[in-house]
Amino acid sequence: MGFLTLSTVLLVALLKGMVESKSVPPPECPENSKYDGSGVCYLRCGNIDTYSPNDPCILLLKYTCLCDEGFLEQTGTKEEYVQCVRPKDCNVTCSPNKTFVPDAPGCQPTCENPTVPAVCAEEKSPKCVCDKGYILRGKDCVKPTECEKTKDQ
Repeated sequence: MGFLTLSTVLLVALLKGMVESKSVPPPECPENSKYDGSGVCYLRCGNIDTYSPNDPCILLLKYTCLCDEGFLEQTGTKEEYVQCVRPKDCNVTCSPNKTFVPDAPGCQPTCENPTVPAVCAEEKSPKCVCDKGYILRGKDCVKPTECEKTKDQ
């Protein structure tokens, strides 16, 4: 029954978007953006510190002004007022013990793998990376000694 309800909600959202896109002329989008449909889960300046393409996400189709490839939605802007900037120009607030790096290496030291491999399969991307002397534990940056404490508990 839950699947049927979720499917109905998604179908209604999709149809609503189609009706709205046909009955109202699209807005004029700002520079470096275009009017298009997309899911609500995508990388933006405001979610760089928490975004992961592997996180579960409900993909509701929404028509709005979306940033062109190579640009990200600036924090505090949206829809026809979206400001699209290069990742290096993002206004990003990282969580404690992290710093924003526009072209960060894909692989970072973690509690599980404290040594970064010489060859990293993950692409470089804009993200918040751990400050010197810290490593990743989940999405947080901790001192390596804090990794050991969590294993014992």
